[in-house]
Amino acid sequence: MITTVAFHAERSNGGVTGGFDCLAFAPEATTGPHSGQLTVNAMYVVGKITGASVHEDIVTLTGVSDITGLGAGTNVPFTFIAHRGGRELLRF
Repeated sequence: MITTVAFHAERSNGGVTGGFDCLAFAPEATTGPHSGQLTVNAMYVVGKITGASVHEDIVTLTGVSDITGLGAGTNVPFTFIAHRGGRELLRF
C-alpha cells in the first residue's frame, strides 16, 4: 500500500482551521505480476482540522473527516501526528 498525505493548518481568530487529505492505493492483486501495481483506491480521507498542537518536533492535528473505502464513514474524528523528518501516524 502507498499513501499520500497533504494538510494545511493555520491559527485563525483564536482557533485552528485547515484541511487534511489522505489517499491510499493498494495493489491490483495479492500475488503475481500485478501485485506491485498500486492502482486500486483503497481509502480516501477528507478532513477538517479543528485543533493543533506543537511540541518540539511533533505536530498533532485533530478534526473530523469523511472516509471512503476502508473504514468508510462520515464525521469520523481523527488525530494526525507528524514528526520532523517525515514519520506520520493517523488514528481514527
